[in-house]
Amino acid sequence: KPAYAVRYWQNMNLQPQCVDILGIIKRRAERYFSVLPHEIGVVQKADSRQQIKISDVSGISKFSWVITSPPYFGMSTYIADQWLRNWFLGGKSDVEYQQSCQVSHSSMDVFISDLKKVWNNAAMMCRADATLVIRFGGLASKDAQPLKIAKASIKESGWRVLTACPAGTAHRGRRQADAFLKTQSRSVMEYDIWARLE
Repeated sequence: KPAYAVRYWQNMNLQPQCVDILGIIKRRAERYFSVLPHEIGVVQKADSRQQIKISDVSGISKFSWVITSPPYFGMSTYIADQWLRNWFLGGKSDVEYQQSCQVSHSSMDVFISDLKKVWNNAAMMCRADATLVIRFGGLASKDAQPLKIAKASIKESGWRVLTACPAGTAHRGRRQADAFLKTQSRSVMEYDIWARLE
């Protein structure tokens, strides 16, 4: 990510093919967005554990839907894992390994408490009948129950869980890491959790 890969290429004296990455992104974006209705949107980078004034974000008063997939418990390299996507969106080209600005993974209780802050803040930015949809799972390396963690984080946050449906495992999405393993890794069931603001 990407240091070990760069070292390998240098040690093997390999050279990547020249690829017009921005051209690829431009072509795909034009193809995908040409069939979508034109809507005005706003993207804001912020810590969702902190209160955000919605009027400062988008000029609208309240949201009707919140659809999200927070980092799973133990996924402490979430920011570093997203370095390429962040770079495409104008972020730094170097990987940031710091973890101070993300949900804490120091213990399950602290993790649940941090997620609860996210749900509380989301509730304050939503209409009274808003819907919250969360895709949540876990890591095989952690002995944790994702559904139990998610429900504990939602409890007493202003949202009432309506349903929680199994959404399969990461193997359905052909995990990238398995391409480099002799035996496939074990993946944990993910869930789609629907909640309504009370």
